[in-house]
Amino acid sequence: MFFSAHHNHHFKAYSFEHIFMIGVLLAGLAVIFIYRSFFRQHEAAFIRTALLLLIAFEAGYHSWLIWDHSWKLSTSLPLELCDINMYICILLLYTKRFLLFEILYFNGIGGELQAILTPALSFSFPHFRFFHFFFVHSIVIWSIAFFVFVKQYPVYVRSIWKAYVFLHIAAGVAFIVNKLTGGNYMFLVHKPRSQSLLDILGPYPWYLLSLEGVTIVIFFLLWLPFRRRERIM
Repeated sequence: MFFSAHHNHHFKAYSFEHIFMIGVLLAGLAVIFIYRSFFRQHEAAFIRTALLLLIAFEAGYHSWLIWDHSWKLSTSLPLELCDINMYICILLLYTKRFLLFEILYFNGIGGELQAILTPALSFSFPHFRFFHFFFVHSIVIWSIAFFVFVKQYPVYVRSIWKAYVFLHIAAGVAFIVNKLTGGNYMFLVHKPRSQSLLDILGPYPWYLLSLEGVTIVIFFLLWLPFRRRERIM
């Protein structure tokens, strides 16, 4: 059942398992914030643990896809926004480069929260894919919180445009790959079958245009808590 291709219990949004994993995400954020002094003293341990978990989960996921004969160019390349965020997170944890943080803060929080709240997920607890999905997304958000609260990386308004430009470069690559493989990376071809924010943004292709405005609004909302600090600096 942990690795089975056909799971008897398909994922249901806001089931007990879903709400529990949202609770795990929030609990992790609270721990990082409340015990930020502790994490500051054990920075290397947090970074090593996060790196190892992300790499292990992702290697396990692609190994499972290959074992299950489900790995396809049209669906398995790391070109979804959350996949891209995960690889940026790995690079950020390893290099601590501020530019990577700028990109990940906005795209990561916006993308990962959307994924966790409205998952495009087929397998439920206790399947491996269930744990992979929620823990990878949560680790990315926890890592962002670590750099904000523990490392105290600043969030600048100019970083919004860096993240926005990067997002469109990634979407451009996904668009080309979709044309070549018949895929739907970053939902540029059609909406996900599961419920999502895109459902209220109109039909194709208009939801893509609506999403442009929503993205800017979300990015500015994510910057607002730091506006006073930016003025002081």
